[in-house]
Amino acid sequence: MRPEPVTSPAEEEDDEIDLMALAGVLWGGKWIVISVTLLALVLGAAYYVISPRGYQATSLVQVQPQSAGFAAATAVQDLFGTSTSPIEGEVAIMGSRYILGQAIDKLNLDWVAAPLRFPVIGRAIEAGRIPDMPGLIPTAYGREGDAISVTALQVPPSWIDQQILLTDEGNGAYVLTLPDGSSAKGKVGVPLADTARGYALLVSKLDGITGRKYVIERKTRDEVMQSLQQKFSVSENPKGSNMLAATYSDNSPDRAQAILAAITQAYVAQNIDQSSAEAQKSLSFVQSQLPQAKAAVEKAQQALANYQDKHKTVDLSYETQALLTAQGNLQEQLNQLNLQQASMSTDYTVNHPVYQALLQKKKELKAQIADLQKQMDRLPQAQKAVLDLTSNLTVAQQSYVGMLSKVEELKVLSNGAVGNVRIVDAAQASSIPVSPRHLVIVLAGLLGLILGAGIVLGRHALTTGLRGAEEIERLGLPVFATIGHSNLTLAKRGARGTWPILAVRDPDDPAVEAIRSLRTSLHFGMLDAKSKAVLLTSAAPAAGKSFIAINLAVTAAQSGQKVCLVDADMRRGCQRHYLGLPRGTPGLAEVLAGDVTLDAALVQGPTEGLDCLIAGRFPPNPSELLMRADFTRLLETLNERYDLIILDGPPTLAVTDPVIISRSVAATIAVARHLETMAGAIQAVQKSFQSAGARLTGAILNDFRAEKTRYGYGQGYAYNYRYSYRSKRGAD
Repeated sequence: MRPEPVTSPAEEEDDEIDLMALAGVLWGGKWIVISVTLLALVLGAAYYVISPRGYQATSLVQVQPQSAGFAAATAVQDLFGTSTSPIEGEVAIMGSRYILGQAIDKLNLDWVAAPLRFPVIGRAIEAGRIPDMPGLIPTAYGREGDAISVTALQVPPSWIDQQILLTDEGNGAYVLTLPDGSSAKGKVGVPLADTARGYALLVSKLDGITGRKYVIERKTRDEVMQSLQQKFSVSENPKGSNMLAATYSDNSPDRAQAILAAITQAYVAQNIDQSSAEAQKSLSFVQSQLPQAKAAVEKAQQALANYQDKHKTVDLSYETQALLTAQGNLQEQLNQLNLQQASMSTDYTVNHPVYQALLQKKKELKAQIADLQKQMDRLPQAQKAVLDLTSNLTVAQQSYVGMLSKVEELKVLSNGAVGNVRIVDAAQASSIPVSPRHLVIVLAGLLGLILGAGIVLGRHALTTGLRGAEEIERLGLPVFATIGHSNLTLAKRGARGTWPILAVRDPDDPAVEAIRSLRTSLHFGMLDAKSKAVLLTSAAPAAGKSFIAINLAVTAAQSGQKVCLVDADMRRGCQRHYLGLPRGTPGLAEVLAGDVTLDAALVQGPTEGLDCLIAGRFPPNPSELLMRADFTRLLETLNERYDLIILDGPPTLAVTDPVIISRSVAATIAVARHLETMAGAIQAVQKSFQSAGARLTGAILNDFRAEKTRYGYGQGYAYNYRYSYRSKRGAD
């Protein structure tokens, strides 16, 4: 029997992605995908239930370009060169440690007072998302509705970040367990203090049952500040609108709203204080200049009066009066610039563009005054003298009156400062939590689906065993049969006592039907063969060749053929287990050694027409016995008596016995186990026979599981087979 081999190239690879093949892989591992997805959904739902809810409070603050409320304020800003901070600066101020520190001090955020929480699910129990379980959760842990309020708290530095445990004793009484291990008793509404230890406490409210425990703790300011900075955010929204949108997130909506309100109020108060301080600074400067301005007016008045007394009254002409008025106006502007320059010198350097612009304006005014002065120089001497004195008096009076007006304006601004920011939307927290969302459950399920698919595809990629008969055919070997998996065989494999023969125990099993198909193929394929013997071998133990050999022998005998089953594995043959024979029963080894005759060693099989020759006692030299002429004569004798001879040989990669036996048989068939035997192992078996001048006739794919069928073919393998007398019983 020499069928023509399949000519498909052994190393051919398909680089295309077969979507149907991947779908088949996923369908084969559908229960893994479903299980992982359900597990992920359960974990996602559990996370949603036990995780603390996050609430967000929002507020909106407007930053006005100029201080609101008084027109005089705008004039003062023009006079002294003050301006509002850029919006980026206001964002930085609102999120500064100074502003957040005001909120910490106002709300005592560095105090912690809360019921003792049960591990992991404590918040969910307090929120009522998990029902109370009195028998499982001790009374000491907080439940829904429990609350504690602390009005005063003082602890020594060594107790900061140390917990004080409060136990409710009922009727408003409680017991403190202090960080130093001592205890103290107190009552709600009554201050509790110990000056020697340096602590003081006032509990104003305690809602709970007797035995409930509460945790009181003083946190470090830096820790609380860092927490606030992480939960608070502020930005200009929309851009360029001068509107600051502030948000704060917390596990309690009331707490989030209170903290954000404290932050925005501290920011507004700081802005008002800043505006008031600027106005007060300007007021102080102007008031310091008043005495000098008043003295200048008095001096100018006296000079004019003295001149008029000496020269009698001299009236000014219309032209002279116009020159005097123009000079007074220019001088008043110059005086204002001088005041502005004096105030600006504390905030700007001489090289600053704003300061340089002021100096340029002063230069232009001085040039105009100089032109007027030239016109005045051409007047008559008397007119010129009166003009000068009158001009000096007018300028001095205008400067003095202007400064008095500014003083009144600055007093109003200082006492009624409102700043340049206002709260448009006060802090408000939504009752709908922003985290976690229901979407987390959907995402968990999606992640589980992806993970499950990844596990299935990963197993597929890492599996190096044969995934289908087509892989064997790619090696150039025809596949005579694909035998399905049988639970009965798997359950009895390796057990003590008699092993079940599937063709006898369950003849309707699909695996038996596949073996019948193999029987038919062998029958017609060996019609013209000189020998009636078929050798079954494998690459390594546990491929199932002994299972196929006994069931093939039974089905062949059931078809009316006279069959002889020979256990040619004289190292660890196991056919005696199927036949229920005890250890030491004579067999092939004794026949080849001449200790017993063939007829004495043959035993009746489980069905009529089947004789069996077991391996017998395991000899120390099985290869030498098979190489003797006695083995060839034995097969010739069996050829004369039987229609079919099935030899159950040892694994090829472990010993050379199958190569020796193959010289005397009509066909040599390799048995491969689905997903366990690797393609490289079958190639190695081929090379073993080719090196000895023999060849494999074909192969059988055993233990095929349709639900685990893999598609796509990956090359690359490694194997290491051991075949010894101490191998696990029944592994073949």
